[in-house]
Amino acid sequence: VSQAASQCPTGHGRWPEPWAMEGPSVAVLCDETGTYLLQVWLYLLARDLLHLSSSSRSLRVLGLQLLPQRLRVAPVAPFALLSRAEKAEVLRFLPVMEEAKLFENFAHWDPGTLLDDVHQKVLPLSGEGTWCLGPGTEVPPRLMRVVRSTQQRQGKSCIPLGHWCLCLSNEDPLTDYAPSGLVYTLRGRCRPRLVAYRCKASAFRPHRAGAVLALAHGLGNDKGPERPAVLMSFVRDGNSREILGAKSWSSEPLAAWRDGEWLTLILKLDWEKRAVEIRVEGEDQLVQKQMPFANPECDAVKYLLLYNHTGDFIAYWTDLLIL
Repeated sequence: VSQAASQCPTGHGRWPEPWAMEGPSVAVLCDETGTYLLQVWLYLLARDLLHLSSSSRSLRVLGLQLLPQRLRVAPVAPFALLSRAEKAEVLRFLPVMEEAKLFENFAHWDPGTLLDDVHQKVLPLSGEGTWCLGPGTEVPPRLMRVVRSTQQRQGKSCIPLGHWCLCLSNEDPLTDYAPSGLVYTLRGRCRPRLVAYRCKASAFRPHRAGAVLALAHGLGNDKGPERPAVLMSFVRDGNSREILGAKSWSSEPLAAWRDGEWLTLILKLDWEKRAVEIRVEGEDQLVQKQMPFANPECDAVKYLLLYNHTGDFIAYWTDLLIL
């Protein structure tokens, strides 16, 4: 079976539509040990796995049992304890994970471990790049993995998928002089079509800013990343709290935010027009705007940066997705 899978007609592990299989074929794949199905499982593309699992109940049950074999890292919680519906959600999301340049919810690693070795690089939950501390490493911020907490109504699209998130704050004043946080290095220059993430923040005093997410060509210097396509930030000015989007070397208010409220931000990039469509979803707001790139000269990106501008500001990120 493994030889047939590796030498299938398409040359990419794609078999003919699985619903064409009948009787003995399904019986062979659905043996009690799952041995044969596992061999096929490792060669098929994720989208084909969805079709295969939908062809029969037996295949669906065995497929869900073998699902951890397709994940890069072992699940933190015992996979067997998940309900069948929860496992099915993971299976439906698998094609996105395998296609993504990055998907991270910090379930398998603690970013705080980077403080022990500032040159350490960590693989994401899904993606071909690496995480590291930066761009500044001399005075790093306080960063750690924490359990995401929310008092918002369940069932809203802004509630994080997982139970973990990154928490980042600038405790040393010297951290404010240069961007310092987490950097994800993409595999070469690329043009992502979508960036999505969930974020919340708390600002303890006026004139504070942080929760910066930048997708840029270069890491830049103390003035910010070099040639960013996207540069989002949360700002507290007096009693007002606004999410700012950078455009053509300036910034524009996009939406409001409240301390401790999870928001979902979805950015669709149009590289031909050098424009980005921004969608901000909150518990009681939905904002959509289109604006030009932060730097119209950006023709590709290599880095994702997460950092704060100032102290007295705590930012949280999770469910980071780049396609």
